[in-house]
Formats: sequence, C-alpha cells, structure tokens
Amino acid sequence: MQIKPLLDTSKLPLLIRAENDNEKSLSFLCDYLRAEQESLSNLLYEHAAILFRGFDCINESDFSSAITAFDFELIDYTGGNSPRTRLGDQVYTSTEYPQQLEISLHNEMSYTKVFPKRLLFFCEHAAETGGETTLASSTAILNCISEQLIELLSAQEILYTQNLHPGWGIGRSWQQVFETEDKSIVEKYCKNNNMTYNWSDEGLATHSKQAALAIHPITKEEVWFNQAEQWHISNWDGTRQNKLIEHYGEQYLPKNAYFGNGQPLSIEILDEIRDCYRRNEIIFPWQNGDLLLIDNMLCMHGRKSFTGNRRVLVSMT
Repeated sequence: MQIKPLLDTSKLPLLIRAENDNEKSLSFLCDYLRAEQESLSNLLYEHAAILFRGFDCINESDFSSAITAFDFELIDYTGGNSPRTRLGDQVYTSTEYPQQLEISLHNEMSYTKVFPKRLLFFCEHAAETGGETTLASSTAILNCISEQLIELLSAQEILYTQNLHPGWGIGRSWQQVFETEDKSIVEKYCKNNNMTYNWSDEGLATHSKQAALAIHPITKEEVWFNQAEQWHISNWDGTRQNKLIEHYGEQYLPKNAYFGNGQPLSIEILDEIRDCYRRNEIIFPWQNGDLLLIDNMLCMHGRKSFTGNRRVLVSMT
C-alpha cells in the first residue's frame, strides 16, 4: 500500500491507498484495520487525519464493516446541533445543512463537556461540484491566533446558548438534539455536561460554559477547541441575522455564543478567528469510497457548498 501525505503542502491528511487488486477488497481493508490498530492510532496522533482511498468500500453496509474492523467504541450524536439523520447503529448522515451554504471549520461538539474523540467519514457519493470536507490542524489554528486573544479566551471561556423548539420553528427541536421524547433523559444529559436548562412552552433553553482551548490527552498538545465562531449569530449573512433577531430577539435566538461572562463577542475577534481558518484550511475533493478518519481534537473539519447529489456518512467514537 501507498502511505504518504495526500498533499505536498501539509502533513494532513495522511493517505493510505490500495495500489493493486489484491489490496482493494473490503476484506483486505478490514483485515488491515484490525491488524494495524495500534500503528494507525499512532499515525493519527502524528497526522491528525488519515484518508483511506482506493478500496472497495461501496455502500453503507461496507462502511459498517469497516467501522466494526476499527473496533471503536461508538457513541450517539446526543446533544449535537447539526441537522442529520440516524441511519443505523451510530451511523449518521454527515449533515443535512442546505447544500448552497458552507459549514465553517469546527471541532465536533466542542460546546459540550463530553464530545467525540474521533470521527470516521465515508463518501458514498461525491457531489457534482464542491462539497469538499475541509480540514485544518487545531494546533495550527491556535498558533495563528494572537496571544492577546488567546489570553482573553483562556480567562473568559465561551458561553454557548440555545433555544430549542418543541417541534416547530427554526433549527432542531429538543427531541431531535437529544434523540428522545423523555425530558428526564434530557435533564440528566444537561447535568452531566455542566449545562443549565430551563423548560417553557416554547421548548428548552440551555447554557453551557466551556473552555476555548484544550490539551490533547495523548499528545499533550494545546489545541484550539471551540465553536464560538460557528455558533455566533454573525455566522449567518446580514439578511438572515436581521430576520432572526427581529423574529426571536437576541436573547431567544436558536443558538448564539458569548464570552463566558455573558458579554458579546466582538466582530473584530470573530473576524480574526475566521481569517485564521481561511489561511489554514486544507481542501481536497472526495472520491467515491473514501474513508476519512480524524482526531476530533487535533483536526477541525467543515464543508464547502455543492451541487448535485452528495452522500457522506459519519460515525463517532
């Protein structure tokens, strides 16, 4: 097999490619994943993302076989904010966010205390144009952010707020976010994740204060690890921002982000973050059958807008 960085300009993602017919079969891939778990884990810590390409991984069933071979302890998407459909045991559509819109770089569920450690994506059908899953090193982003902003965010942390409707309105309902109709299960989740919550006729309001930076438990690297930019109302275009604020009022927006003390994040701060994202973004086109494994703390991901049919699945560990 060929093992090398996919791009000359970045060590991530590392490419592992089947080079001959004997290596292309799904059974070969699964045997390889089972036999090389320790070495693949070490490569993931070094490169933050690994792309498996050229194997006969065709459909959702094949993806499930690969997941089983990895032998990961899979988790649900409970508490997740992105629109997606659960397809089977811990397998989801990657996102059902409108295809004409871009999803900015982020670490999955970094707005919660309990978050996925790794993500495994599978491209069943690449988009006609666009639709790339963008990547960036969380360490590179941290190194790009000014020391003044790092000090400020380290001291203040990030406050994430959301107002989840009970079955109607913009965004996901609380039933969709927490994958249950049982309020007691929701309350237990909130308590376990240091989230305050309040029920009303309009649904569920939650507040979660989380650190903006994190230390990777294995590599001991300090990394950028938050979704302040993506949750902030300014992530929408001006027309959508105005409509949301006019309809809900800022206090009751479906989601928003603030400094940990509740003070607003300035546009200057968010612009600095977005500029670092643009400067460190890594883009490569999906190919049908691609498997992409990322370390959720070491590697950020996003999605470009696209045309045509695109079907990318994800499982979280």
